[in-house]
Amino acid sequence: MIESSESKYEKLVFVVEENDGSSTCESVWVRAVGDSLYCVDNIPFFVDDVSIGDVISAEVVDNVNYFKEIVERSGSSIVRVMVNDELYVEEAINKLQEFGCHTERMLPKVFALEVPAELSFENIIDYLWQGEQSKRWIYETSCLRHEY
Repeated sequence: MIESSESKYEKLVFVVEENDGSSTCESVWVRAVGDSLYCVDNIPFFVDDVSIGDVISAEVVDNVNYFKEIVERSGSSIVRVMVNDELYVEEAINKLQEFGCHTERMLPKVFALEVPAELSFENIIDYLWQGEQSKRWIYETSCLRHEY
């Protein structure tokens, strides 16, 4: 990854194309690592195929940084989880953090997790699959970089 001793945090906007042809935007925190290069520093909730630690390029339009392309992939995967009953949220987050995942909550029953590149994806997916089979939650991968 490209490093800079003078890194600063900024927001960067992704335009997310919807299935119906419309689009929405999601902004994520990034850290400047070079000329128009940024390292993603939080879990994207709606953007697919982007993960924490990815180095991306941006173009500035009206003083706003917009995503242009991925320059370097981090190797981390991102999974979104929608829990059926709020009772299971803390249990799931705690277990996934025990595996070594990082989590961010979006809504009371929705969270996303980063599976760092060095972790085994198989155990995490097995846990999520068991929860889905018992109807505690549903999940989807938004950025799959692991092989399993």
